[in-house]
Amino acid sequence: MDFSNFIFRSHYQGDLVTVPRPLSESTISELESFRERNLGIGKPLTEKQAEKLIELEYKFLKSTKFELSTTAQKLLTKIYFAQKFNRDFRLENKYFDKGILVEKESRDTLSELLNIRLVSDQQEKQNDWVRGKRDIKSEKVIIDIKSTWDFNTFGQHLIESNEEFYFRQLDNYMELWGINEALLAMF
Repeated sequence: MDFSNFIFRSHYQGDLVTVPRPLSESTISELESFRERNLGIGKPLTEKQAEKLIELEYKFLKSTKFELSTTAQKLLTKIYFAQKFNRDFRLENKYFDKGILVEKESRDTLSELLNIRLVSDQQEKQNDWVRGKRDIKSEKVIIDIKSTWDFNTFGQHLIESNEEFYFRQLDNYMELWGINEALLAMF
């Protein structure tokens, strides 16, 4: 099978795209200092510092390397088998279903909060690698609404920081609609 022209759905991107985490400024500063000292500039490294330099170099390499996560590998396997055996593969679970069920209510609540009328956008767009349908029609900003399962899970949802997952989807919508700003609204 040839997947060179496969067009992924936007909501897959959170699972597919894993952005490496950059090193903190203090870690970069420590790495640069150890590199200089290793080259003979300043005080020589102790044995423990030399070991730490190796560890920091490894962390630096990991922070610049894009890899397929286990989650991405599992999703790609599902997509492959769905295509190979001509099966429909949909993202289905009670959380996703609830989001669709309360989509209008969440949009109306956001309309009230922002004091503007927000309407659903039914248009789907695609480019050479991704396709998707944004939640709300707007010429200036991509607005995506996520609804938590219930009140008790809302705080936990924020703490677990799933925003990175959702930002990949927003990145796709911004590219597809040629808009440079996005808003993630969580209810």
